[in-house]
This record gives sequence, structure tokens and C-alpha cells, in this order.
Amino acid sequence: MRNTPISIVAAFYKGISRFSYNSIDVKTSIPITRDISFYLTYIDTWTSENVLSASDFVAWRSTLNVRTHRRLNDRLPKRSLLLGIEMPINKRTQNPLQLSRLQVFHSDVFSSKRSYYSEYPIAEISLRNDQNYEIPIAVSARTTDGLSSYQSPTIWAKPMQATRVPIYLYLPYEMKGLFTSETELEIFAEVDGRKRMLDKIPVVLHGPNNWDGSIVDLSNFVTPNDPVVQSNARLQYLDISSSSDSINNVVSAFQRLTAFVDSLGTKVNYINDPTTSLYVDQVQYPIETIKTTGGDCEDLVVYLASHLMAVGHHVSVADIRPQISKSDQGLTQDKLGHLFLIVDTNIKIEYLKQLELEEFQYISKLNNFGEQTIWLPIEATLLSKGFNEAWKAGIGQYYKYVISGENTSENPVNIHNF
Repeated sequence: MRNTPISIVAAFYKGISRFSYNSIDVKTSIPITRDISFYLTYIDTWTSENVLSASDFVAWRSTLNVRTHRRLNDRLPKRSLLLGIEMPINKRTQNPLQLSRLQVFHSDVFSSKRSYYSEYPIAEISLRNDQNYEIPIAVSARTTDGLSSYQSPTIWAKPMQATRVPIYLYLPYEMKGLFTSETELEIFAEVDGRKRMLDKIPVVLHGPNNWDGSIVDLSNFVTPNDPVVQSNARLQYLDISSSSDSINNVVSAFQRLTAFVDSLGTKVNYINDPTTSLYVDQVQYPIETIKTTGGDCEDLVVYLASHLMAVGHHVSVADIRPQISKSDQGLTQDKLGHLFLIVDTNIKIEYLKQLELEEFQYISKLNNFGEQTIWLPIEATLLSKGFNEAWKAGIGQYYKYVISGENTSENPVNIHNF
């Protein structure tokens, strides 16, 4: 064990009989674990008498409380070397670690956020070491349904102090077909090969399509690198590029974007989702929307954003939903707010005149490379009606909630870059 000293004990025994019996013991103990030690003992025994009979020695020894390590013959001095292992037998050992605090950060675990839980802990425990030496510990956690787990590296708990240990969670990548389930997260600590449960906390493990309502976490459903999405997007984009007849590169780039959005809209339809809430919602991945050819607001936002990003366009999402807590009940569909996309045309703002856009038909915004470019607001739920209708509705919402200032503390506008 780290910082556990090797002990050396020396003892000298002086006989009080007429035989002047003397002995020196030197014992060295080397700890292997907290309770087990390897020892090496050297014993040197001698007497001032030249000859000592066995019967005299036995008679003398019976009158004294003297421990011998081996049968002595009638000749002294004698030297002995003892090797062995010391360990407790039937000893009830008190656990050196005590759980002093448990703090839970996330009792709802979303499969779509698997990378988040591997970097940010869902809980934290404090373990107090009541011993006067450092103790190596390993902390682990697992859900009772066996779907997720965590194993910490070896942690050295300092003596007489509390050590804080974060609890992460590793979720499997393949969780399709699984539904939301209530389970428990069991937390264990292992010391010297002995593992014991410290505590368990109830958690809700949400299926892969569940979304917690955070606009930042919606990006977990945006998959521009999915092979199916890339193939679908590039085939349509190449067909559009080959049919473009504009000589002006700026106008041609704008026309390709509008035609691409038109093409994507012919593949899907908007379907109202009556189960939508601000806390937990079902969101389809783009590959699922391609297969089902339809989806609600979030599904189409994710679908359109993934395809645009697959062909090199930066995308932002505008969130105009009210800020409420999980406990709020009774919200109707028309009060749940909305999301719409803002798409980078990849055309720099200095080429604006060539597009002949009116003042409120575009947004001047920095792209991911720090360039001031022209962006277009698009209402994803109107994709099936074509680019112009989706663009017109997007302009109206951007003007209403951002430019005219209808966003309030109860109904703010948050714009997030995917």
C-alpha cells in the first residue's frame, strides 16, 4: 500500500537464571494489504554456560514464561530465521470509508446525450477515510437494468479527509427499440478487493428519441455525417448544380440553395405532434424522417439542418418557446412556442446587391469562420409548400420575435448554432 511504512522491531531478552540465558529478536514486517503482512524474523539465542543438558534446560524453561520458536537441543547458542505471513482470523473489520455526502445532478438520463454523461457527472459522492493512512479505492456504478455503467480509475483517499468522487455514466451506442424506463443507479466502492454498495438513487433512463427540450441538446439529433443523409443530400444537390444555368456565381449559389430546399421539401410532410411538451418530446433522427416521409416541427428542423450541413451550409435554430418548469401543466399546443431555422447562404454580405433582396428578407450574421454573410430564416413546417413559402413564413417570425421585440423574459428568443 502506498505510504504504508515497513516496520522493524528489535527485542533483547536477558535471562535471570544461573544459566544466563540471552536472546535477540529482530522482526521486519512488510505490508502487502491493509490486513496482511509478510514478516522476516531473525533470532539469536546463547548462554554463558559451555554445556547445558536438555533436561536442565527443560526444567528451567518450565519455570519461566519463555516462548521458543523451535525445539532446542542441548547445545547453545542457536540462530533461527523465520519467514511467514500475518493476517487476522475471524476478525470483523470496520470499513475504513464512510459515505459523507451524495449529490445528484441528473435523475433523468437521456440516451441521445451519451457523450454529455461521459464528460459531465450525473452525481458526486464524498468518501471519508477514517484511517491514518492513504487507502486506494475504486468507485463503480451501474443501473439495475444493466444498460449503463461506470468504473473509476484507482483513487487514493487521503487519511482523515473526505475525497470527492464524480460519477459518470457510459451508455451504449445501440439503444434503438428501447423505451423510457425507471431504474436505479447503484454506487459501489471497492477497497482491498472487497466491494460494497454505498447507495442507490432512482433514475429515469429515456429512450434514444426522447429530447429534454434544451435547444442546445437538439443538436444531438442533427447528423450531417450519417451516410444515408450524406448520400441523400449530395445526390439531390448534384442534380440541382448540373441544371443551373446562371452565369453569375452569386446568383447561381443562391438559386442552388433555394432549389435544394425545394427538393428536400418534396420528400416530407409536416405532421402535428399532440404529445409535444417543453420538458420531454419525441424527436426523429433524419434517417427516420426519410423513412417515414413526415414529422413534426423538431423532426423537420433536424431533417433540414442535417441535409444543409451535409452540403456545407452553416445552420442556426431560433427558439421562441416560453421558459417554463417541468411542473407546469395544462399548456395547449398553441402556447408551446416554436422553432425555425436560419440558414447561411455562404454568400458574403458585400454581394447583397446582386441578389436584389429587400431589407427584411435576409439576416446579416457572422458564420462559423467569422465572416459576415447573408442568412435566410426558414419555417421548416412549410417545407412541403416550397422554399418561397417557408422563407416568407420564416421572415415573418424573425421580424415578429427578434426585430419588433416581442420576445420577453417569459417568451425569449434564443439562437443557437448547430
